[in-house]
Amino acid sequence: MMTYARKEGGPALRKMTFQERGLMLKALALHLHSVKDKFYELSYATGATKIDSWIDIEGGLGNLFANSSLRRQFPDLPFYVDGDAVHLSKRGTFIGHHIMVPREGVAVHINAFNFPIWGMLEKI
Repeated sequence: MMTYARKEGGPALRKMTFQERGLMLKALALHLHSVKDKFYELSYATGATKIDSWIDIEGGLGNLFANSSLRRQFPDLPFYVDGDAVHLSKRGTFIGHHIMVPREGVAVHINAFNFPIWGMLEKI
């Protein structure tokens, strides 16, 4: 999994714009929403109540939809220029500017199992 993430997944994601990433998250959320009854069945099999499952499943899907909508705040680019350039010298010969770019590498998240679906979806 780590090799795939480094060689395939990471480079593909870094090429995507904020809009493409957000729309991909929305497509995932719509798909998971369409099969959410399977999540309820699986959760019930672990001994969780319907209310326990509802918080986890609906909360996780809601979080994924909310994260996908954040794309509207960003340009259709794979990077983001934050604010205006700032003069760092008296004569203006040095400036600073924040440019946010995708990070390289692989992140491994280990979650508690109290909200198995929400915990995973909020990290995507």
